[in-house]
Amino acid sequence: SLDPDQVLGLRQDLRHLKVFTIDGPSTMEIDDGLSIERIDKDGETSRYRIWVHIADAERLAPPGSDLFETARKRITSLYL
Repeated sequence: SLDPDQVLGLRQDLRHLKVFTIDGPSTMEIDDGLSIERIDKDGETSRYRIWVHIADAERLAPPGSDLFETARKRITSLYL
């Protein structure tokens, strides 16, 4: 698994966004969220970007590993 500081160089840093969890109150892990960002304002009109944040389990369970295969068989999340 990668060191979190190494990952920052590989991915877009979104820590400036305020992220709201979409996980239920009984969840065992908070790993999914939404945020909104205003990207411009032209007179009376504003445009917004909606971000969907989904945890990257691959960082913790590399493809091909026993943990990855077990997790793949047990997956329960569905995104529509």
